[in-house]
Amino acid sequence: YAPFSNKNPPGIIIKMFPRAFTKVKEGRTIKLTVARKKEDLLMPDFTDSSLRNTKISINRLGLSIDTIMYEYDNNIKSDNITFQLPRSGKIVKSFSKVTLGVSRGVAPDYNIVPDILNLSLQKAKGKIIKSGLRIGDIIYEYQPKLLNNTVIEQNMTAGMRVSFPATMHLIVSKDKE
Repeated sequence: YAPFSNKNPPGIIIKMFPRAFTKVKEGRTIKLTVARKKEDLLMPDFTDSSLRNTKISINRLGLSIDTIMYEYDNNIKSDNITFQLPRSGKIVKSFSKVTLGVSRGVAPDYNIVPDILNLSLQKAKGKIIKSGLRIGDIIYEYQPKLLNNTVIEQNMTAGMRVSFPATMHLIVSKDKE
């Protein structure tokens, strides 16, 4: 069965394999996908299930995923579900959308300063944010031998551990005075 859709009335064949007008041997299995009708169903509890298994279950129920939000959780293993909307035990229609929270595991108690020297400013900003640190002041310095917007200095030593969301200040090249 396929999930309910406003485009296809329940009971209509949506797909067929092999396709229509294809020669097949006698006794061969032909797979049909039939449109479902709207159904009320009791929302299961996906908490602490793996994201992969939850996606499979949601699809089988005729539901779909609206949003996946990632968060640190000290009690739920990484890549397992931390919360869901609608909540378990609610009656929902078979075509409803589900929002899931997914654990990134235990929150780190420190951040590691990334090495961003010689990177483009855009790539450097991405690495800073991914490391959990903040982007601070950006000072531009004339360097005609370097590509424009190349990081030439950072105020914190790469590989250093910091136990708070520190701010990184950068010196970046510019090719015009």
